[in-house]
Amino acid sequence: MRIRFCGFTMHFKHTNPLIMNSLFRYLIILFFIPLGASWPAACLAQDTTSSLGELKNLITDVSLKNGLYNQSIQEKNGSCIVSVKVINTDKQDEEEYEFNFSDLNEYKVNLNATKRSLNISCETSGGKKVIRVYENGSIKGYTNSFTFYASDVENGKSIKDHLEKCILSCRESQTDMTTILGGEPNLDNAINFLKENTKKVSVNDEAWDQQFSVDEAFKAMCSFDVVIEKDGKNMKYNFNAMDINPSTIDFNTKSEFVLVSGQTKGKKKLIEVFENGEKENYVNSFDIYIEDVEEARKYKAALELYTKEAEKLKSNELSKLDGISSLSDLNAFFKSNLTDIAIGDFFAKQTFDYDEAQPYLATFSVDQGELETYKINMVDINENSISFDIKGDKVPVEIHTNDNLNLIQYNKGGEAGKYLDKITIWADDIEAARVLEGTLKKMVIKAKETYQPQIVSGVENPSKEQCVSFLENAFTEVVIGDDAYKLKITPDESNPCKLTYEEHDVTKDKTFHYTFDMQDINNYKTKFNSKGQLAMVYLEIKGEKKLIEISEQGSNSGYTHNLELKARDIENARLIAEAFQKLSLNCTENNN
Repeated sequence: MRIRFCGFTMHFKHTNPLIMNSLFRYLIILFFIPLGASWPAACLAQDTTSSLGELKNLITDVSLKNGLYNQSIQEKNGSCIVSVKVINTDKQDEEEYEFNFSDLNEYKVNLNATKRSLNISCETSGGKKVIRVYENGSIKGYTNSFTFYASDVENGKSIKDHLEKCILSCRESQTDMTTILGGEPNLDNAINFLKENTKKVSVNDEAWDQQFSVDEAFKAMCSFDVVIEKDGKNMKYNFNAMDINPSTIDFNTKSEFVLVSGQTKGKKKLIEVFENGEKENYVNSFDIYIEDVEEARKYKAALELYTKEAEKLKSNELSKLDGISSLSDLNAFFKSNLTDIAIGDFFAKQTFDYDEAQPYLATFSVDQGELETYKINMVDINENSISFDIKGDKVPVEIHTNDNLNLIQYNKGGEAGKYLDKITIWADDIEAARVLEGTLKKMVIKAKETYQPQIVSGVENPSKEQCVSFLENAFTEVVIGDDAYKLKITPDESNPCKLTYEEHDVTKDKTFHYTFDMQDINNYKTKFNSKGQLAMVYLEIKGEKKLIEISEQGSNSGYTHNLELKARDIENARLIAEAFQKLSLNCTENNN
């Protein structure tokens, strides 16, 4: 038989009466461990109590040249929270340091020798000022270190050894969330703890009346309400707990105050602030006033648990999004969540429309005094670029194209503008932005999964003749402001792979012809893009050889290796580029 208890393992080879009596005595000992305490916690408590008892005997009066120092260490609240008192009896100066062993750094407990004394110096972990200082009985504030005296080297070494043991055992014994929360470490118990322990704190002539609340329908959404009595301010901080970085949650002190603070992930300004009911700019951190360091320690642990559990939750709207799969339904869901915005003097009337037959084609409209429209094929959007940010008190959602190409057709006040590479829409708040962002990403992914450009409806691999026929019909007239171009593609009668592109500049009354063979075209360099307000298709000869014949006003004017062809719009250019690619493959394969 083998029994392990408090770090010791006992082996029993026989079950004779003497052994059974010994086992019985061990069982009796267990009854003295408080109910609900784990064996390790009970062992650690015993270790701390033992070391603290030794320290009480070791920390004694020390006589120095400048006076007699009366020293003691006493428990304040359990064996981990203590005070070290040092009194210079000659000068009647009294200093008291109140702290929790778990806040000290075991590597910063040092025995130091000076000309007049041996002293023990102690520092907190991370230099946090969490040691409360009393001077002649009055609270002076907080510090991150303290010093007391040893009677000789052996006394100093023993004090140092027992201090380190207390630090380690206390640090491990105070991480039990069940004890802190008074129940199972879960979301609801963490919320209940925060509600009960976010309360009014008074320090000298200042007071903060504080409350914590959550949205019961979506418990990740929470609010801190703070009334600053001295200034008569009523502050409100709203945020989604999943936006808080749990590793930034900590407690510290500032002058006589104890604070628990937290910061958003990536330091993004995601905390909505209201002052006396008026919306202010978003911020990236918060502070909560706590009664004392020990309460702050528990509050920190509960807040960490709450933020970690909140990461598992979704709002009702985001949960609805999980059940939508078709692009048309996603578009409709997005449309229902895009609203008009009015924040202070800022307003934006917003609409979203899409083509029912071709749901990947969409139009965004934003009216901020002048109507702006953005036409886009969602396959051109980079889903990884869709994100919301904060600008003052407003929440913009930005949408960028793949490779930042200018593929978004833009119109302002009825006038066509240059093609753009991004769209900005506005959300009412961060949670609304989160829904818009998530929906847009899903829309773009679905569009890319389902969209296939087809120059002949229902035909995946059109023939050479079908490609040429499409190109003959695709080039017509392009009008941009005062400029107009008449365009035409003509195949050679005996060789449909040999084409002539005709561009007549109506405004300047000039005509250019470009003749080329599709077998010479580099298929991988065929692409579409824009140039200002014009949609363009680009062709390039393999090896950049100058095989495209140029004719101006009927006269040969040389050769080039590339060609820019104008198109009506980006969708027209997309299909023209697709037709050229298919034709190039057909011509090359047939030639081989």
